[in-house]
Amino acid sequence: QAAGAALRHYVADRCNLPAGGLTSAEAVAALRRCGAPEAAWHRTGELLDECERMEYGAFSGGDSAAARVLEAVTSCISDLERARF
Repeated sequence: QAAGAALRHYVADRCNLPAGGLTSAEAVAALRRCGAPEAAWHRTGELLDECERMEYGAFSGGDSAAARVLEAVTSCISDLERARF
């Protein structure tokens, strides 16, 4: 839950939007409107979907998979930070 929230919050901040209540779909749409590279908003959407599966119990990867998702979210935020848009 924290990983997805952190990613949505980052997107809101990067796109100058209020962070509260930003859904995953809205985060992806915001990246598109802000001119983020297509690969970046696709990856962000996939990660947010995976975070939602973890949050709502449709995730069966255990602790190692959860750690991998957290690492992927951290990497995604770093990549978005470096991207020019």
